[in-house]
Amino acid sequence: MGGDEVTKGEVSKFIPAEPDVIWSLVGQFGGIEDWLPDIDSCDVDGDQRVVHTVGMTIHERLLHRDDALRTISYQIVESPIPLDHHRATISVTPDSGGARIGWSFEVRPDHFAPAFAQNYEGCLAFLAARFDG
Repeated sequence: MGGDEVTKGEVSKFIPAEPDVIWSLVGQFGGIEDWLPDIDSCDVDGDQRVVHTVGMTIHERLLHRDDALRTISYQIVESPIPLDHHRATISVTPDSGGARIGWSFEVRPDHFAPAFAQNYEGCLAFLAARFDG
């Protein structure tokens, strides 16, 4: 891959908790410091948020949020990472005995896709650990 193509990816994890309970955490655009690791702070102004994490400041824009479908989409609009394009959607769907949380993404340039997939997998593992025990 390369050029102007957008690379797509998705990670998901089963969590043994009610979908609405998980959505109450992940569905809040300004609440990511409540469930993501390494977030120093998150400031929200309308559909914009500024995330301070591991020495970086990332500006993101809310694109769409649907409580009925339990999905939230956002994009990175400014970051120290030289991205041409980023869009992500987090979804929570019922799964037998709990819920499946998915985090799909589009990124360009394509060489950043593995890092985003690894980061999102780690975030989902961190979230799942909240519900263990």
